[in-house]
Amino acid sequence: MLDLDFTATITEEEENTDPQLMRYQFFEILVRIAIRKYLDTHREHNIAMAFERLIKEHVLTSAVPVKLWEQWAPMRKFFWTLGVGDLLEHNLETVRVFY
Repeated sequence: MLDLDFTATITEEEENTDPQLMRYQFFEILVRIAIRKYLDTHREHNIAMAFERLIKEHVLTSAVPVKLWEQWAPMRKFFWTLGVGDLLEHNLETVRVFY
């Protein structure tokens, strides 16, 4: 059944001939899975609750927590320049108000 959902999601886009999901198609297939798993079996009463249950029970339980700083650290050298550092230091109080 998952194969049918995947095929249905992909074939709705005529321009996308690759068997790969785009970001919005990934969410679409998650919604299709939630409908098949929870709505069709009458375990949930609406799509929103079915989707939330799918995310809580099957996605978040498999997710690996990652610290955002660890992801950003390798890119720091690419994005940070002396000019950016000076600009941020000069406006540090304003930046702290927002972040």
